[in-house]
Amino acid sequence: MLELSNHELQILTDIENVETTVPVNNHAKFIHSHKPENDDIPLDFEEKLIKKVASVMSVPTEVVYIKLTCGDRMYHNGSRGPMMFLDMNTVGKFNETNNPEYTKQFMEFLTENTNIPKNRIVIHYHDASAHEYGFWRRAPDYKYSQYYSA
Repeated sequence: MLELSNHELQILTDIENVETTVPVNNHAKFIHSHKPENDDIPLDFEEKLIKKVASVMSVPTEVVYIKLTCGDRMYHNGSRGPMMFLDMNTVGKFNETNNPEYTKQFMEFLTENTNIPKNRIVIHYHDASAHEYGFWRRAPDYKYSQYYSA
């Protein structure tokens, strides 16, 4: 099992709102507290997480971005023990209906791939607006034209 310590993981995924055909984005940030080392995170953690986020959010992996930052100090429920905070932004995906299923899937993945118990993981969902993101995506780097930037 992976034990995360003082880590911040930021995931950005860009998705398309099919109803309006306007490219939209997701952003997520995982923060975990304890030691400031990066040694306890396997080299393939980001790849596994990208696949999970893409699967849960129904987007190709090429539009998922992850940022991992180590060294954050966190305090939760009377403890400085290991914990993780997932801060996630997207356009048109998060709502009262969808969020419980997203939580279930992310919690399952995180507890299976880390030593962090569910009661030490917090997820905060933000519904964002497409105009809040800027990016450049074109062929040949991106194969799905529906995710090209304007």
